[in-house]
Amino acid sequence: MTAHVASWTVLWVTVAIASAAPPARIQDLDFLAGRWGGTVEGFQADEIWSPAANGSLMGVYREMRDGKTTFFEFLTIEQEESGLVLRLRHFKPGMKPLDAEATVFNMTAFTSGKAVFETAGKLPVRMTFEQKGPDKLEILLEHKRENGEWTHELFSYTRQPISPRYN
Repeated sequence: MTAHVASWTVLWVTVAIASAAPPARIQDLDFLAGRWGGTVEGFQADEIWSPAANGSLMGVYREMRDGKTTFFEFLTIEQEESGLVLRLRHFKPGMKPLDAEATVFNMTAFTSGKAVFETAGKLPVRMTFEQKGPDKLEILLEHKRENGEWTHELFSYTRQPISPRYN
């Protein structure tokens, strides 16, 4: 390798390292904190996230249709040595589990107000949380199918009061 090529290589590596964003910290996800709700594909969705504390956030999701709760989800995001990890489990009413174990998502991308988590494996699932304003949050849920195509389900939420009434 010539001195000229070596110096360009060193410069490129230095620029790449300097421009790499630091890994996200649990506090960077405080934009999730609060109570969010909206209507998605004919059902009422309700999602609540705690503020970040002691290396974690916790969230709960409730789906309602025709005046009845149809589905629950319990979520955590934890600061681990490898980075931020999202785990979730699904339940029917009566806390009847739908999953044998939690589904694990690793953070794959982060910018201020936007966090992307993805499962590993042949058919990954991707969940993107994006702040769209002080009182707007979007969650894009994507599943990779056997044919290689991705499905997309968008949850567009607005900030809700702590004690609403759904009638």
